[in-house]
Amino acid sequence: MKRTTPIFLSIAMMFGSLILLVSLKLVINDLQITEMPKKDTIEFGGKKVELSAKVNSVPRYEREEVGEKKYYLNSFPGVLNWIIFHCGGIALGITFSFFIVLLIRDLMEKFKIKFDPKSYKLGIGPPAIIVFGMILLGTLMSTKDALGLVAGSEIMDDFGIIFQHPHFVTSSFIMIYMLVGFFALVGMAIINISVSKTVSDQVVKKTEIYETFKRLKEDLNVFAFFSGLLLGIAIIGTGLQRTMISEHFENSAEIIQVIYPASFVYAYGIQYTVVLVIFYIPSLVYLNYSKGAIFSHEQLELGGKGKSSWLSISKNTVEDLKIVFSIFIPLLSSMLEVFI
Repeated sequence: MKRTTPIFLSIAMMFGSLILLVSLKLVINDLQITEMPKKDTIEFGGKKVELSAKVNSVPRYEREEVGEKKYYLNSFPGVLNWIIFHCGGIALGITFSFFIVLLIRDLMEKFKIKFDPKSYKLGIGPPAIIVFGMILLGTLMSTKDALGLVAGSEIMDDFGIIFQHPHFVTSSFIMIYMLVGFFALVGMAIINISVSKTVSDQVVKKTEIYETFKRLKEDLNVFAFFSGLLLGIAIIGTGLQRTMISEHFENSAEIIQVIYPASFVYAYGIQYTVVLVIFYIPSLVYLNYSKGAIFSHEQLELGGKGKSSWLSISKNTVEDLKIVFSIFIPLLSSMLEVFI
């Protein structure tokens, strides 16, 4: 990667550390510890859902003392685990996004990609579709009902527990994850454009084609792994959130299955695995097809020869499997719910 210097690495890590500290401070400051819960019980799914006696065990005036946050987090360790996990996740994601931006920049320089609004061929279409999709999804995910399902904020708000502004806290995490993940999707679009320009515009010397396709697949794997890792973190965080919420209720193991079933986490993992399949498998197939088409045309043996096919399997199966594994990280992460 061009211009990846020790100074840049240091700046990226320092920035990530700053994000971690600031996000921890902001989220912990929003803990609901000075006001009593809004409700003690509600009827949900035909069952009585009752807050744990531990939630109201400490009077408000004691909670306002110097050590109130420490006392609360010691009493409810699931809350602390959720906060640390998510703040660490966004800090890691934002740090990695620096490297994703560098990869995108290097690809654009190597393949002479310039986004000209007058030219669909140069790739303004795919990024525009991605931007529109991200904005639409972000809008839908920011609604109160969606957050009640995705982030459990509706439960917290109904009872007045854990956070003072649960919708804001959870929506902030969701939007940051989406914004960081957007860079990986742009990178995937740049890969497709680079492949197209390699095939049609011949921006790469014939003697460098094999190495070029090898590098493109490696970059695609980086983008896929980053996307899968980010979504995996979000899904594991959802499982941790079930634990965090369940700590605040009587008969927690039974009640949490009523108000926030584990099946939702599994569905969450399947949903995002399907999203990654839709985005990355066509890109992988297109890359392999284009590589096979060029080698077949030039009668080269590098990377394998023969008739090209959209369903052909690359000779370098290991690289393909790496990308497939990255795509299935969300699904594998949802299975960890059994152990959380």
